[in-house]
Amino acid sequence: MQEKKLFSFIRFAIGQSESFEGNFSDEEWKQLYQFSAQQSLVGVFYRGILRLPAEKSPPREIKLRWSFQTETIKGMNALQNREAARLTELFGAEGRRTAVLKGQANARLYPDAFIRQPGDIDLWVEGGRQDVEELLKRRGLLGKPSISKHHLELAKEGSEVPVEIHFKPAAGPRNPKSYRAMMSFLEKEILRSERVPEGFYAPTLKFALVMQLSHIYQHFLGSGIGLRQLMDYSQLLRVSTPEIRDEVSSMLQEMGLHHIAEALMWVEREVFGIPDAQLLCKPDERRGRVLLREVMEGGNFGNYAEKYRHSVLVRWFKDRVNAVRRLGFDPREVLWAEFKYWIATAKLVPRRIRLGKLGLGGR
Repeated sequence: MQEKKLFSFIRFAIGQSESFEGNFSDEEWKQLYQFSAQQSLVGVFYRGILRLPAEKSPPREIKLRWSFQTETIKGMNALQNREAARLTELFGAEGRRTAVLKGQANARLYPDAFIRQPGDIDLWVEGGRQDVEELLKRRGLLGKPSISKHHLELAKEGSEVPVEIHFKPAAGPRNPKSYRAMMSFLEKEILRSERVPEGFYAPTLKFALVMQLSHIYQHFLGSGIGLRQLMDYSQLLRVSTPEIRDEVSSMLQEMGLHHIAEALMWVEREVFGIPDAQLLCKPDERRGRVLLREVMEGGNFGNYAEKYRHSVLVRWFKDRVNAVRRLGFDPREVLWAEFKYWIATAKLVPRRIRLGKLGLGGR
């Protein structure tokens, strides 16, 4: 399938353009359905289908399958909204401020708040790791042990959906100086979160633009990132004001996010049709093509990448080779990422043995 036609349909599906001039053959519709599943964009693409004239619709069998999955996605969104609101009340009763990161906070920004395919709930809870962990233990809500440096897992009995309880607002860059600058901003800005009609607290757009840019970058340097997260970012850009974008843009260099921002802005313009006036900075086509290639090949969070067809050892080797290849993208951050990877891998060996997680990696 031609990328130009695919991207045109994506812009039509999210309402960035009012018409779709192309046509898909029956075989292309099958490919499009598979692509939407791999990128966790089934509901968004189905919205595009509903906007098409009847003569351009996909074959009935594919459309019915698409419709059924979209209804399931809508139900999942309603459930996650209820759970996010319930957890907000639960932790609020303990005197804790909370905020929903990404996920349902992003879904609210789409033309239809129920078409975004949800994953788990990422809920920031005020207090720091030790304090939040003790609270979860006391309430019987602490899940299995976590090696993460920014979140804990809620016990399965604690929610109808998977939940990560974040005691830090983000993972952040590997470069210590950039990390300190970003966390200083995020830890103050998250306190400005506001309650939304769905019943939970959503962070400010400034927070979301910084935090989710860093989230995209860390996954890009790690296992991979998908088109859903980049589409989320297009919605943030669409609803943000020039003043917000200017303020975020002024912080990118200090936070070590300028290169990924330049790459992402190229993708936002080329794929989602975001106009130059709504971008954070000048797009970088070279870096943008690197980012887009990984997204298109790897699927959602890199789960469909070619490396996963190989053994753990081969995947590990390919990851190390990819790290070398990314040096041209951002030498400082990539070198710090590799340094932190090896340090974390060495430190976590005893803990991984205890937890039964013996894979190679420090994440």
